[in-house]
Amino acid sequence: MDLTEKEVAFGKKLAHVDKEVRDQAVGKLSVFLSQDTELEYMEMLRQWKALFYCFWLSDKPLVQQELAWNLGNMILACKGVNRGRFLQAFWETICREWSALDKHRIDKYLLLLRRVVFFSLKSLEQSFVGRGACWRVCSDLRHVPAASDESADPAQRAHAGGECVY
Repeated sequence: MDLTEKEVAFGKKLAHVDKEVRDQAVGKLSVFLSQDTELEYMEMLRQWKALFYCFWLSDKPLVQQELAWNLGNMILACKGVNRGRFLQAFWETICREWSALDKHRIDKYLLLLRRVVFFSLKSLEQSFVGRGACWRVCSDLRHVPAASDESADPAQRAHAGGECVY
């Protein structure tokens, strides 16, 4: 997984401490994702790792809400196979990084999960392509971290799974 200097620099902008730098990078990524170019899954994973930490650095509730909305809305910006890859990379990233979240960040990441689920369903509504697409989204939702974590308290699993959908 060799990264170019340009990719590393862009990832640093997404995870920058300055909100304005992060916002500009998120805007550029949204434009990039809206292009017709087919992207590799590994590239999507790298983008979501940077976006995960971009969200990590959003500390104020209004900033978190805006960023969660913008990240979720990127789903609609993606075209063709990129949309599915983008969603799959999101869920893989969330599952991989979930255990690193402390009690102070859980709520904001649950907000992000709710926005991603909302935009996933919005995507299905806008471009209904049949049962296959619905099953893919449902399959992705089975991987909600706290809902599938057998070591988690049952009440926590139910809460996280319910929060994600509602």
